[in-house]
Amino acid sequence: MIKLTLIRHGQSIANVNKSIYNEMVDWEIPLSELGISQANDVVLDIQNPSKTLMLTSNYKRAIDTGSIIHNSNNLEITIRQDPLIHEILLCTSDESLLDIRDNYDNMYKNRLRYFKRPNQGESYLDCYMRARLFLNSILSGFYGKDLEEIIIVSHGCFIQMLLANIDNLSIEEVLEKEIKNCEIIVRILG
Repeated sequence: MIKLTLIRHGQSIANVNKSIYNEMVDWEIPLSELGISQANDVVLDIQNPSKTLMLTSNYKRAIDTGSIIHNSNNLEITIRQDPLIHEILLCTSDESLLDIRDNYDNMYKNRLRYFKRPNQGESYLDCYMRARLFLNSILSGFYGKDLEEIIIVSHGCFIQMLLANIDNLSIEEVLEKEIKNCEIIVRILG
């Protein structure tokens, strides 16, 4: 059995001001002051540090959230980035991410949102399949066969898709619940 502790990154400056998406690339967006405070407030109870791993997405806000949680809890565990657990990729071009997000929100109102890829980005189904690949990697022992706990610091959509896979929910069911910044969700696998 392995315990998964899922944590969404702390509030980012783009969570407060969406126009930030026009000023910087998504993976460079930092935490807001509240996001830093939220990360400092996360308390983890690690039973066996030598058998615990923390994985963060490779986006700045998740890396910083993981580092703050790691330091504020005085954790003696390995922490590393994993590119599989990044936020849903809405574009890979120079098109305004804010425009794409607005269009994606409109698309979200119909069933096509699960399958449509915005401007070379990912659909929800793509993100769901990436979450399944990540989950299968955990279950196969890719991250370590003797691990008892993996702490995952990621993003709302990725965590939703991971929960859809773990809890055997439809994408529609899992999207009904928003994951709050620094919310902790625990699941036991195996």
